[in-house]
Amino acid sequence: MARILGIDWDNSQLHVVAATIGRGGVRIDAAVVLQGDFTPTFAQADLIGGRLKEQLKAAGIAPAPVVICIGRDRVIAKEIRYPQVPLAEEPAIIRFQAAKELTEAGEGVVIDYTAKGDGPQAAGERTALAFAIRKDLPVFFEKVCKAANLGRLLAVTPRSFGVASCLKRAAAAPEPGAAIAVLTVAESWADFAVVRGDGVLFTRGLTGTAHLIAEVRRNLAVYAGQLPATAPARDKVHGVYVAGDGEHALLREQLQHTLTVPVHPLDPFSREAQLQPTAPRGGFAAAVGLVELWARNKAAPVNFIRPKEPIKTRDPEQQRTVRVAIGGVAVLVLLAVVCYLVLSWKRGEVEDLRAEASRLEADRVRLDPDKKHIDALKDWTGAAVPWLDELYEVTAKFEWRDGFHLTEFNASARQQGLNRGPLAAAKNKAPDKFAGLLTLIGEARPPDERLFDRLTGKLNDPMHFAKLDNTVNAQGTGSFNAKKEVRRATMKVDVVGQPSSRYTTLFVAQPSATLGRQLQAAVNNTEPDPDEGDDQ
Repeated sequence: MARILGIDWDNSQLHVVAATIGRGGVRIDAAVVLQGDFTPTFAQADLIGGRLKEQLKAAGIAPAPVVICIGRDRVIAKEIRYPQVPLAEEPAIIRFQAAKELTEAGEGVVIDYTAKGDGPQAAGERTALAFAIRKDLPVFFEKVCKAANLGRLLAVTPRSFGVASCLKRAAAAPEPGAAIAVLTVAESWADFAVVRGDGVLFTRGLTGTAHLIAEVRRNLAVYAGQLPATAPARDKVHGVYVAGDGEHALLREQLQHTLTVPVHPLDPFSREAQLQPTAPRGGFAAAVGLVELWARNKAAPVNFIRPKEPIKTRDPEQQRTVRVAIGGVAVLVLLAVVCYLVLSWKRGEVEDLRAEASRLEADRVRLDPDKKHIDALKDWTGAAVPWLDELYEVTAKFEWRDGFHLTEFNASARQQGLNRGPLAAAKNKAPDKFAGLLTLIGEARPPDERLFDRLTGKLNDPMHFAKLDNTVNAQGTGSFNAKKEVRRATMKVDVVGQPSSRYTTLFVAQPSATLGRQLQAAVNNTEPDPDEGDDQ
């Protein structure tokens, strides 16, 4: 029987589970929440370790080896596409491409990855989900474990992998191998992930608990938008699980009324009905799942303590060269006769030059495939625009006014390095800065023409440069303005390529007066007055 501690680490609280691993599986013995300032700061590692030791002792939890999971806010996740290469070279290729997309220097982060399923891919292409954290974070956790007199630190991994394992432990998935969304909510954080088995397909940290339903819907839409048209049915989300027992019943009910997929509870302690944790059960899902994952595999799909490394293979040609050189030296020693001293030295010089030539030729042959892979990666690398997030951004900044709407939303990519864009040239921006162009065509009543200028102003920010091209009189196309003359405007928006995580604008829908009159007419069983005012 072996003991292990699982910790879900957050700045203000730690969810800790103590478990025993045996032939019968994993048994959870205790579950507590430790409160305090646990912000990872290397200078405070000894102090935090001492605080952790005292609180674990007060809770009656003995030291044991530790597995730690951390939230999405401390982890950078990148989807990496790379050519099919030998397994020995795969870690180097993925790390090289992931480091190019990070804002921090590659030597300042730890990068690990996991294969992202076996869905449809281009010929000779593979997909992985790479994760990166600051290099000092694993060092901080090791120092804390040492100061707290705990056992060896076995793994540091993203929270989503613990959640995926918890779902598998509870045997809650309705269809094996199907993609499942899991919402984990604690007192000070919330995480959303789409998982399949022990793997993670999509993960996002939620900004808070005030707009959870809207954020869940948005992330489900973002995940669905990233799936290719030929994706198998199992890649689509088959259900949503909310971690917890009874504490999130109202949230589950609201989600069920909002979503088109079933919503279920996920109790991390379904096998330990007698266990009464010191806090709501949902926050323990990742810690329980991570303990189960380590007990089952003795490894984690992503482990920042022992990230995947390239396998170094010995070059037979180089070994042969070394043996020849050693043999040459031995021959020179045996034949080191005074009368042949000069001749022996010349022969040694020739042998050394031949060995160097052989070594350089071997290096050239060995590095030639790497050059091809790097050139291929450079061709694929470039800024990309997540158009689904751009559509959401425009929707969030679009004012709600009856009669004011878009009739066309055209998105196109710019050929990198060849097209400055109409606004980039005016602002002396670099040619490569813009990755796409939005063309927006909209209609408004003549009195509301100012709304086009206001929309253009809202779209001007560090990542967008918008310009109103022209406005003309036209016949309306909307149901309300079909027989009226309207003002039609065309806007051009240059878009900078950026990851989806940079889009933080939240869309809040406002009901229109027309909708209010229709609802009131339905209640009164009368016809709505079409001539009544239609401002907001």
